[in-house]
Amino acid sequence: MGWWTRLSGNLRGMAWVFLSGLCVIAMHVIIRYLARDIHAIEQVFFRNLLGIPILLPFLLRGGVTMLRTARAPLYLRRAGGHAIAKLSFYYDLTITPLATANALAFIGPLFAALPAIPLLGEKFHAGRLAALVSGLAGTIVILRPGVSHVGWGAWLILLSSAVFGAVTVATKSLSRTESAVSIVGWLSVLLIPLTLVPALFVWTWPTWEQFAWLVLLGTVGTGAQVAMTEGLRVGDTAAIMPVDFLKLIWAALVGWVLFAEIPDIWVGIGGLIVFAAATTVAFGGRRVPRGGRA
Repeated sequence: MGWWTRLSGNLRGMAWVFLSGLCVIAMHVIIRYLARDIHAIEQVFFRNLLGIPILLPFLLRGGVTMLRTARAPLYLRRAGGHAIAKLSFYYDLTITPLATANALAFIGPLFAALPAIPLLGEKFHAGRLAALVSGLAGTIVILRPGVSHVGWGAWLILLSSAVFGAVTVATKSLSRTESAVSIVGWLSVLLIPLTLVPALFVWTWPTWEQFAWLVLLGTVGTGAQVAMTEGLRVGDTAAIMPVDFLKLIWAALVGWVLFAEIPDIWVGIGGLIVFAAATTVAFGGRRVPRGGRA
């Protein structure tokens, strides 16, 4: 695919993040569907356990040497943060409308993009900062704190968003020396024991049909992680993460069609603000050399 390799790193990163977002929304639907019989915390465990087989073809192709690393402490810290964020977010998906949950989760990229400047040395400028702030403002328009009720579940998403932001910076740091398969593989392996312990307190043995859904949950979940990790590897965090805001549109549509969650007009207005901010960051931040071509 020569056309793919001719694209800039940021454009390829945007495409990977877009694919990751579609997988994430599919995962949210499965979580909500299964929550009637299987607790969300138990789903977190199965999602990580059943995601391991998805990585096997990549490991067989590249060899187990892909899992060798000299950065074990960072892997461990990243896995611990990921466990906290996932347990909080999965549970919140069962008590909060999908559009609201994803709107709050959009704060995560801000936690990722801003620390990436001093910690990772990524470039930043006033226009990109303004677009990120606009994205946050769009999220606030959707939620309208102080006007509409924001349940305690929203605070869980804010917690998970903040932790995911830190995890994203760690992922970007690891992607400079580690392969995407290694990053996702080690995370999945470490999360199995970290999420098994809390899952035992709410354990319910799944039926065969539920197990099939759990397998699909692990598949799309791992696919989302691989796509996001690859996007972070090839593009700047501040440039590609705003594309993740597009999940709001998919979440609103899916919530309306499948769960009769009708978003009000403020969700649409806020979504337009967020989409405009993502477009500005992705394309407005590209600089053309003097005398060069866009």
